[in-house]
Amino acid sequence: MVFAENLFEFNLEQPDIPFLPPKRRLSRNSWERCWWLKVKTPISSPELLTAFAEQWQIDNLFIKSHQRCCSRLCLVVTTIGMDDEESFGYTMQIISAFEQQVAELEKIEDRPADYWPYKHYCP
Repeated sequence: MVFAENLFEFNLEQPDIPFLPPKRRLSRNSWERCWWLKVKTPISSPELLTAFAEQWQIDNLFIKSHQRCCSRLCLVVTTIGMDDEESFGYTMQIISAFEQQVAELEKIEDRPADYWPYKHYCP
């Protein structure tokens, strides 16, 4: 499976996967992607986001979440030594767990949430 390197690439082999948000290089083998999520019901407590992000910290994957308003947040996924496929799989697992544990999603990256295959990556 091949995923788009940036928003301007067209993915011919996997047209059902939307364009991924751009990734930013942090070091030789470390990358960061910022995912914008919009929830259906407002999140009243930022502590929920902090607790959720902390449970996903592993050696080569780090999560930060920033609430921009009560219904929109930024999920920053930093990976070390992972290829795009592995990073995408972990991100979809995290988004799936987010919907189960925190709030139901309305949009991911300004597209309807059900457009993304995150439900196939249940943790």
